[in-house]
Amino acid sequence: MNSETIKSRQAITLYTLFMLGTTILVTGNRIAGRDSWIALIVAAIIGLPYVLICARILTLNPGKSLFDIAFIFFKKFGGWVITLVVILYAFALSLLVLRNATEFIQQVALHKTPQLVVSIIIALLSAWALKKGLQVLGRSSVLFLVMILSVTIVTTLLMTNLMDFDSIKPIMGEGIAPVAKSVSRYFSFPIAESFLLLAVFHNLKKGDSQYKSYSIGLLIGTFFLGLITLRNILVLGVPAYVEIYFPSFMAAGAINLITILERIEGIVVVNYTVCIFIKLCICIYVIVQGCSKLSGIDYKKFLFPISLLIIIVSQIAFKSTMELFRSSTYFFYWALPIQLIIPIGVWIVAEIVNRKKKAIG
Repeated sequence: MNSETIKSRQAITLYTLFMLGTTILVTGNRIAGRDSWIALIVAAIIGLPYVLICARILTLNPGKSLFDIAFIFFKKFGGWVITLVVILYAFALSLLVLRNATEFIQQVALHKTPQLVVSIIIALLSAWALKKGLQVLGRSSVLFLVMILSVTIVTTLLMTNLMDFDSIKPIMGEGIAPVAKSVSRYFSFPIAESFLLLAVFHNLKKGDSQYKSYSIGLLIGTFFLGLITLRNILVLGVPAYVEIYFPSFMAAGAINLITILERIEGIVVVNYTVCIFIKLCICIYVIVQGCSKLSGIDYKKFLFPISLLIIIVSQIAFKSTMELFRSSTYFFYWALPIQLIIPIGVWIVAEIVNRKKKAIG
């Protein structure tokens, strides 16, 4: 087994952590408010066929990444266009991910540390991890997921005495429209972002199921995001939940364990940073794989140059936290068409080609 091959269990954990990513941190939804958890569940139900389509693409083209498939089905010109679009999408997403991380860490922990220093540490650590091979990242993700989910469950249980169940009443009190709008947001971020894993999960061990990796990853990710969202609403109340930039951290900060730990925020900061780290690793991996496909140069040679570029642009692209979150909203409008057109288009062509092969055979 080479350093790029991952097992189904590792793929599931990578998917889950990628889905949690920055979403675990910024669960606040201004549109749906108290009904955000309902919007997330509906988005996941809609997203299940979507991720199964992604799994189908890889199943029909074993051992081939999204970039390989693009060049096979759409020839040189189409392959170049699709690859460049995916690279730009992953690059834009990586900027948001890294800047979310530095904003979060500076605001809640390292107040006097420049964001540039934090971004350098996170991005270069991501590049170093990827240089060791995807398999190492996959193995580490299993441990990370166990830690993150354990802390999430424990902190949620510790918050039960702080929860006010009146905060979610009346359910659907504002009607269907706000929930429907939020469903599209949750579908795009984080569920449809998983199409990037088409450039990762082709490394799945032969015989392991793509469908299992995608569907179970979606199920686990949705359950814990829903749990965190509902918890945040019950603990913080609707006004604070929708207005605070990092509601998950604020909710955890309400815990005060006098006899065990004075404050638990430090553990939570590490938890959320790990989620962001894995998501950034996957974004960088997709970018360098695309660059490798276009240039014919080993992807590892692009790791540090691309990471440095992400560091620089993430620092100059957003002037403030407010601008960062505003940019995330704008990102939705051009990201969603890419998330839909590329995987669905590739899937349709793959099915047509597969049927023609069966007919000839």
